[in-house]
Amino acid sequence: MKFTLDTIRSLSPVSPKTDIIVFDDDLPGFGVRARLSGSKVFIVQNTIGDKQRRISIGNPEDICSHCVLLSLICSKSSAILLS
Repeated sequence: MKFTLDTIRSLSPVSPKTDIIVFDDDLPGFGVRARLSGSKVFIVQNTIGDKQRRISIGNPEDICSHCVLLSLICSKSSAILLS
């Protein structure tokens, strides 16, 4: 999925699931977790050996409403974390 503010806002898990994670098409491992409560968070996910780890980066609404540049910074930060 190509992330935009509108696509991120439209994310919502379908019951009985309580959350979903959707990943960006352009940057593998960079995604958004959406919870049934309506909260969303940017995440970075990578696998080292047989262990998978996820790191929360920040709330997309806060980032997108204050500065689009911050979203780009999160994306670039996740690229560094994934390398």
